[in-house]
Amino acid sequence: MKIIGIGGCGTALVNEAIRSGIPEHLCIAVDTDLETLKFCSAKDKFQIGQTTTNGLGTGCSSERGAKAASESLHQIESIISGCDKIIILSSIGGGTGSSLLSVLVELCQRYNIHFQAIAVMPFEGEGSTRKSVAENATETLRSHLRQVTMLNNDDVHKITRKGLSGDVFRHINEHIVNKSLKQLEIYTSIME
Repeated sequence: MKIIGIGGCGTALVNEAIRSGIPEHLCIAVDTDLETLKFCSAKDKFQIGQTTTNGLGTGCSSERGAKAASESLHQIESIISGCDKIIILSSIGGGTGSSLLSVLVELCQRYNIHFQAIAVMPFEGEGSTRKSVAENATETLRSHLRQVTMLNNDDVHKITRKGLSGDVFRHINEHIVNKSLKQLEIYTSIME
C-alpha cells in the first residue's frame, strides 16, 4: 500500500499523516511546485511537469496541471508501479491536484490497482477560479465517486470547531487524516 499526496494540499496531508504516526515509507508526495516538496516530510518526493511549470506550480490552472501530468506520465506510472493498493490525497480546486487526481484514477484502473481517494473541495471564500476548477474536476471524477471521498473544507472547518487562525489548515488536515484517511477500507485492511 502507498499513500500518495498530490499537489499542495495532498503534500500537506502526507505531512500530517506522517506526523500522526503513519510510517514514512508508505507515503509519497507528488507536486509541480518544488518549494512545496522541499517542506514535505515524505522520503519519496517527485516533482512533475518540470518543463511545463519550471518548478513553480500550476497557478491554479487545470490546463497547466493536465499538461504537467502528460509531460510526466511515464514518471507517474513508475511511481505507482508494483503497488496493489493506493490511497490518493488531493484537493480539487488547484491545478496540480485537480488534474493529476483523474490521471492517477485512470492509471489505477488500467493497471488493476485497488484505490481510494480523498478529494478536498476549496473554501467558499477561495474564489470563483478554484470553485470552477473544483466543479470541473468533480465532473471528471463522477464515475468514480464510490472510490473517491469528497470533503468540503468549509464543512470540515465547522466540524473541527476551530477559529479562523493560522492553524486552521492544520486542524482541518488533522481531522481529514484521523477521521477520513484512517477510516478508509484500504487503510484499515493493511494497518489494523
